[in-house]
Amino acid sequence: RGAVIVPVRAARCRRALWAGFGHCLGGFRWRGLDVWLPWGLRSDEISRRVHLWHGEQDPRVSAEDSEFLRNQVPDCVLTTWPDSGHMGMAKHWDQVLSALV
Repeated sequence: RGAVIVPVRAARCRRALWAGFGHCLGGFRWRGLDVWLPWGLRSDEISRRVHLWHGEQDPRVSAEDSEFLRNQVPDCVLTTWPDSGHMGMAKHWDQVLSALV
């Protein structure tokens, strides 16, 4: 059985998406394409260093998923944040930028 969409909850969701992506949903669409479509290579074929960040309070992505990916990519650096969830980068932005310089 499918979930029942309550109009009030749907409106809240639309407002949250609009607030999060501003007046351009194009970025959201491209992000979806990046995440869900095949990349054209296997994760063990990635030849560049990959930084992966995981918030331990994330209800969407498990720590096991992050560990699995870390073990699949040859040069992957996994950083976990015990004080963050799915959007932990917002709290740890300086650390992320420092790793990418």
